[in-house]
Amino acid sequence: MNFKILKYVKQQVLVLVCCFSFVGFSQNIKLSDNAQVSVLTCGSGEEMYALFGHNAIRITDNLNGLDVVYNYGMFDFSTPNFYSKFVKGDLLYTIGLENYNDFLSSYIHYNRSINEQYLNLTLEQKQAIFDKIQHQLATEERNYQYKFIDNNCTTKIVDLLNEVLEKPIETQFEGNSDSQRKILNSSLTNHYFEKLGMNLLFGINVDKDNEKVFLPEKLMQSISNSTNGNQRLEQNDISHYERIENSSKSNWNTIYFFSIICLILAFLSRIKFIQYIFFFSVGILGTVILIVSLFTSHSELVWNESLLLFNPLYFFLGIKKFRNVITKILGASIILFLIIASFEKTLIVLPLLLLELFYLYQLLRKKIEKKD
Repeated sequence: MNFKILKYVKQQVLVLVCCFSFVGFSQNIKLSDNAQVSVLTCGSGEEMYALFGHNAIRITDNLNGLDVVYNYGMFDFSTPNFYSKFVKGDLLYTIGLENYNDFLSSYIHYNRSINEQYLNLTLEQKQAIFDKIQHQLATEERNYQYKFIDNNCTTKIVDLLNEVLEKPIETQFEGNSDSQRKILNSSLTNHYFEKLGMNLLFGINVDKDNEKVFLPEKLMQSISNSTNGNQRLEQNDISHYERIENSSKSNWNTIYFFSIICLILAFLSRIKFIQYIFFFSVGILGTVILIVSLFTSHSELVWNESLLLFNPLYFFLGIKKFRNVITKILGASIILFLIIASFEKTLIVLPLLLLELFYLYQLLRKKIEKKD
């Protein structure tokens, strides 16, 4: 665990301690007419879990001495079997709170943009949101099972807002009506290998047209397009910090770099040892995808057409007796993948797909040459 993650974990532990000491004090607070409720949208970070950004709710009330941020994105890296629980869908996330200035300083420190949208709400609506959050903090509702699309730091805030608004927040606006896969990929523009991994693990369920708000940036757009009664939901929009972009972009985390690697592997395909290593690696990847899709509760990871591309049958190509039949089955599986998979996914995995076809062609060519 690197220093940045360790510091993040320690910070969250401190937040939890502050959280439970604050709950008893604040359960009976009645917000004043000056109270404000706002949604904070934070940009992407460097870590994998931070690439899609983050949302939180801020409540301020000078008369009651409140200026706190409620954060639905807290988790503990020290949880036993952390990664297996995350993949299975059993990992518990929790809500906590922290002082606004501490929250702001933390995200600026990690060079993550921060935008705040003040909401046009009645005092009753503000109180309802405040009371709901306090109830969650004081009960087992503070914990929830994280889901990539259906239950995360954004959807929890969407649920809160929809409970108090006259009509649900807007979900149909520019950029949010595409497939869920396309919306997710749009957040990984400069992260090809992360995009490749996500698309290999996510099955056909994310290729449906999107009907919800599940990413931080989209929630910010949704609030700008939503109403509360006869007025706009967004009262004011403030940018507290803009990310300082690194002028030197990565040359390796791109589809072009990966294509070069695939070309090198294609050039080495006549070496038998390289062939075995390649087929074994594909078989391992297929087995991992199969196990994940069978045992996960994440709906995004089931019915995964990637199994047609990364088939565990690759393990058996070393058996000469079945090699010809298996090669044909694998070739047919790739064709079926091209029929079933979305165009979005096919483009992202194209270098791997072409490399597999080339290796299978090499096997068939050798078989034909021996017959001749």
